[in-house]
Amino acid sequence: MKHFESKTLLYLASGPIIPEYQALPFGKMIFVDRYADQGNVQDNRFEFIRADALIAVEQLLKRNIKIDYLVSVNEGLWEGGGNYPVLSDFMLGYLSPILSDEFILVCCPEYYKALRMTLKPEWGFRKTILTETDPGFIYPSLFEFNQRRQNLLHNPDFGKVYKMTREKSTRSLKLNLNLDIKLIYGSIWDAAAELDLIGINLLSRQQIDTPGGGGTIDKFFKDKGVFDLNGRSIQEITAHVKAKGFKRLGLCPWMNDNYSDVIAYLRELEPGSIECIHFYHLHRGDFKQLYDEV
Repeated sequence: MKHFESKTLLYLASGPIIPEYQALPFGKMIFVDRYADQGNVQDNRFEFIRADALIAVEQLLKRNIKIDYLVSVNEGLWEGGGNYPVLSDFMLGYLSPILSDEFILVCCPEYYKALRMTLKPEWGFRKTILTETDPGFIYPSLFEFNQRRQNLLHNPDFGKVYKMTREKSTRSLKLNLNLDIKLIYGSIWDAAAELDLIGINLLSRQQIDTPGGGGTIDKFFKDKGVFDLNGRSIQEITAHVKAKGFKRLGLCPWMNDNYSDVIAYLRELEPGSIECIHFYHLHRGDFKQLYDEV
């Protein structure tokens, strides 16, 4: 029990807070849902944020908080009003700065599979599956309405629990002696304060609820100063950077695994204002051509 007492749980797309959650031994529990009401349960360990998941994470990033357990089992993508998968790369990358270096992910890969999606938990972490006998295990069925309705709160066959251990690694590329070029397995948002430009391929255009009205995922990140890499050549990116006088670039995967032009261009790039280009990625198979140059 003491394992949980100092831990903080974050449940995204939670629905209302229900009495069953009072039996959970966490020191703090944060529930996020943009449509549900808080519910009638009163417990000083509970916090309810009625907001889109991205907006809620934006609020949590401003606080001195670390998330030890992350829960998402059913986001209403069929009929509950959910617009995007919560356990997406853009969300977990953005959430990364407040995830503990070792956190527990409580999820339901079969939910994504039923929607013809694939859940690939990496995001700069190494994953280990936990079972009922492992310390820190918690039943995903506790958090799912249909499981509770069938009185299956401790169903070992529902969902998955992963121990996620941060595994950030950095490799240097000697493509150009005038540039500091690195490959970094980890979230670009962990280094946001060190970069003049955050470049992300903003493919997600789904609607989200933002304060003052609607918005889209790509606009949310553009409003944070993110430079959209979608359809951009490395020449266009560096031209923009030079025009702005930026020196430190962070780039996420954007070239559909074909980085031949990027490699050739960086080899010939003349000395100038750019000091470093760091390539950040959340999955181990990303930037394979660049890793071949290490």
